[in-house]
Amino acid sequence: MKNLIFIFVYILFLVSCKGDEENLPEEPRHEALSVLDGDLFTPEGKIKASRTSHLTPLTGYTYRFYDAHGNNILRVKMSRKEDTLGITILEYDELNRKVKNLFFTYESGDFVWKTSMKSIFSENGLREDVFISAPNETEEYRYSYFYNEDGGMTEWRFGREENSEKYVYFYENGRINEEQWVLEDSHIFERYFYRYRDDGLLAAKETHGTGRNIIDDATQYEYNELGQLIQVRNYDQHWGFAYSGMTEYIYY
Repeated sequence: MKNLIFIFVYILFLVSCKGDEENLPEEPRHEALSVLDGDLFTPEGKIKASRTSHLTPLTGYTYRFYDAHGNNILRVKMSRKEDTLGITILEYDELNRKVKNLFFTYESGDFVWKTSMKSIFSENGLREDVFISAPNETEEYRYSYFYNEDGGMTEWRFGREENSEKYVYFYENGRINEEQWVLEDSHIFERYFYRYRDDGLLAAKETHGTGRNIIDDATQYEYNELGQLIQVRNYDQHWGFAYSGMTEYIYY
């Protein structure tokens, strides 16, 4: 099903008008916002929305829309009262690789650009570097990624240097079996062990609790009969693995 964003977005965005804003001079429109004037698609089997809950009830929704190639090009973030909070616009190259994320907040009836994340890819098509930019600020280096010979990610660094804070991934039989959160001083802050279902889908990430004398699930994953992820539940290992929130996924 194809939707014209120009029509749909103003039905979805339940916001109130304030004051005499129409009399104020207009700010230049960010070029990425042209996606709001184009066609959006809602392909069957793709994620329609995610909703997040923490220790309190539902905290908000994020709706997703796609282009003709099935790429997610727009995400609309809404509060639990369905007030628009902001949008993320995602841009792709000719190989359908996501090359840029642009984040906008919704303020006084308009979308205001806050930050962008730009990805650089290797000759093998793997994401190597990510840069962040913001209004009136110089572009800065943010992330670097490293891979094994099979293309599996082995490190996600928060910087360029080897001693940067990072996540490190270890593999067994072609899939991740351990994840380490390593701080700048090379101290392993957390270890997560991956547990899989018989069908190969990730069932949970286990870790040690406070005191390191027990191990239990820090994150659990649930799927529907089609193998689509429908729920991610989180538990705080520092508080006796108490439930700390979840994200649910709804599909077109």
